[in-house]
Amino acid sequence: MRLDTNAWSAETSIATPISLSGLPDGPHFVEVIGRNDTGFYQDDPVFEEDAVITRSRAWTVQTGASLVLTNVQPAVPGNYRSSSATQPGPA
Repeated sequence: MRLDTNAWSAETSIATPISLSGLPDGPHFVEVIGRNDTGFYQDDPVFEEDAVITRSRAWTVQTGASLVLTNVQPAVPGNYRSSSATQPGPA
């Protein structure tokens, strides 16, 4: 696993969750490479054009961001949705 374009971490079990903390403000992504039962990693050149690295969707950290609340009022009465998101402050 690697964060953004940093160095790859040591190999870990697929059962080990990825946990990230203390990320600086800005866009981020995670990349992972799987290994099959025969020991080939998914980005091995033996797979030619199918050799790939799996990349997450990008997300942006904004530690100074305000709380965001949204309320959507539909054109059709009775079809109402509400959502909220919070950003914890610095520790």
